[in-house]
Amino acid sequence: MAKKAKPIKRKAAPKRSQAKRAQSKKKIAARRAAPARATKELKLSFGCGPYDRMGALWTGEVKPKGIALQFTRVEQPHALFDMVLDEGMFDAAEFGISTTIAHAESGNDEFVHLPVFPSKMFRHSYIFINRRGPIREPKDLAGRRIGCPTYPQVAAIWCRGHLMHEYGVDLSGVTWVQGSIDHAGGHGSGKRPAQLHKPVKIEKAPPDKSLQQLLIDGAIDAIVGASRPSMFGKHPDLVRIFADSRKEEQEFYKRTGIHPIMHDVVIRRGVYDKNPWIAESLYQACEEAKAKADKKLRYGGAQRVMLPWLAADVEEIDALFGSNPWAYGVEPNRKTLATLIDYMQEQGVIATKPKVDDLFVKV
Repeated sequence: MAKKAKPIKRKAAPKRSQAKRAQSKKKIAARRAAPARATKELKLSFGCGPYDRMGALWTGEVKPKGIALQFTRVEQPHALFDMVLDEGMFDAAEFGISTTIAHAESGNDEFVHLPVFPSKMFRHSYIFINRRGPIREPKDLAGRRIGCPTYPQVAAIWCRGHLMHEYGVDLSGVTWVQGSIDHAGGHGSGKRPAQLHKPVKIEKAPPDKSLQQLLIDGAIDAIVGASRPSMFGKHPDLVRIFADSRKEEQEFYKRTGIHPIMHDVVIRRGVYDKNPWIAESLYQACEEAKAKADKKLRYGGAQRVMLPWLAADVEEIDALFGSNPWAYGVEPNRKTLATLIDYMQEQGVIATKPKVDDLFVKV
């Protein structure tokens, strides 16, 4: 039987004293004012996914000023986040944006956050149903059992927000079944259980069943999350709730201007406090690497990517997004970030809403 999770009061991470904060700010200001004449580059370990927009950083084609970047490519985001949060790996890394917002809300200043967004993704195409089941349209999801890797996962937050605000779905009576989409067992390390601020019905998936198997069996009614079920396209009953999800996502962007952010980039506080200049250096290098990836994508002399209609796709993207389809920085992404903060509070992932301007260091 589903148990209602009681609201848990989040314990704020220990905050530094006002005196220590003031002292740290003085030191940072002094270092910023000092001439950057380092005779030796600072070694900085960096963990991130193998994205095209980061490619020039791992090949060394782009080098952050004053930094000897040691780039480690990690394929699975949840594995990377476990490395960063549970194992203390990397001086800087790709990071979940919902965790960034939760840290800002709770006062956890373990990391300094950069407005670099290596992962953005529309999520209408990541809501799956069983075509033989009872779901015919989004509103049919009210009161149902929906699988998700974890309730606070940012992809799941975006999916729920879309369903509620774009399609009027009442999710208050939904039971959320947590587990891995493709494999039996849980998602991630499980060392950071959700601390929710409103009653939410949450169950664990059976230990011997994946979410996709539960959906095929009819034990749940839908899946939302960050990845497609591996059986999608192979099992005839696994389908998207939106048959033309690309059109839904394009119309959503035309209405809202929102390109959902999944991840940002962080630097460990201790590393940053000793070398505050690295924030701007790393940010500028990420911008340069992204520009190089965009230029390569548009090269027409030979097909660089195994997408037969790539040129037409790029033209379509330009018509929809304009000249900067993957913007970094706060201002171009302010509405997207504010919307995610609204969704997180509405869904009980955070208790209060931090300000967008308090999320990132100035670069």
